Amino acid sequence: MQKKPIFFDPTGRRASHISRLGVLAAVISTLFVLAFAASLLIGPGMAGLQLGSRGRKLHAVAVVPSLLKPAARLAAEVRARQKLLHPLRVKNPRNNPARALPSSLDKPAGRALAIGFYVNWDDGSYPSLKRALPTLDWVIPTWLRLSGPDMALTSSIDAKALNLIHRVKPSIPILPLLQNAADSTWDGNGLARLLADPVRRQQRIAQIVAFVAANKFQGVTVDFEEVPEDAQKPLKTFLSELSDAFAPHGWAIVLTVPFDDASWDYTGDADIVDFELLMAYDQHWAGKDPGSIAAQDW
Repeated sequence: MQKKPIFFDPTGRRASHISRLGVLAAVISTLFVLAFAASLLIGPGMAGLQLGSRGRKLHAVAVVPSLLKPAARLAAEVRARQKLLHPLRVKNPRNNPARALPSSLDKPAGRALAIGFYVNWDDGSYPSLKRALPTLDWVIPTWLRLSGPDMALTSSIDAKALNLIHRVKPSIPILPLLQNAADSTWDGNGLARLLADPVRRQQRIAQIVAFVAANKFQGVTVDFEEVPEDAQKPLKTFLSELSDAFAPHGWAIVLTVPFDDASWDYTGDADIVDFELLMAYDQHWAGKDPGSIAAQDW
């Protein structure tokens, strides 16, 4: 067996080579450390690079890729919260400019809207309005209707009630009810004929705009009932055209909708109007078994 160590070099050349390589490695490492330190002290000149927003996005991807998904989720949550905080900034689904409704129409923080309906024909309506007005957020009076063979637009403003509103709470929104009724009878077929006629439809919209402007109201509440199923599409057209006419003024459209009716496109209509008012009542009524008009369990 050989007694001499395997890695022994009696000439010393190998040790000399290794020593020189070690010195070279130390010099290179020192240069890298100095270059890194200089990069921290001297910022790179980026003014000449026209990256724009796309360049900034690429830079963000290169820096911390692991933060992109959490950041995207956070941005989505922020956008959702902004929508909840400002639900009345409505963007027309047909790509018309967004219109900001008056802040007086905002939903109060921490509670539901308090809405008072006023009718001219009930002697108890005025005293009720007088009592409730200080606590109301909106007033919806039944002051507009479409009726007759031509579904003419007629108005019936109660001057006494209007003066009370202006005197006690002048800033409250007034959104008159537009109905397709006369003498307590709903005219669904007459409404369907009107909605299907582009010329008469535009005439009525022009009259509604003139009425709201003349009285400085904040919009209208559309209360069409007993609407035939085949009139639902023309109803959407009417609402869209009314929305276009109201947009320059910042007026609101409130649409009353039945409690549970498969022929109504609740989601589609909500994309056009500013508010849907669910008519969740008539669980019981005159001529039926006695009971609550809208019980909690119902």
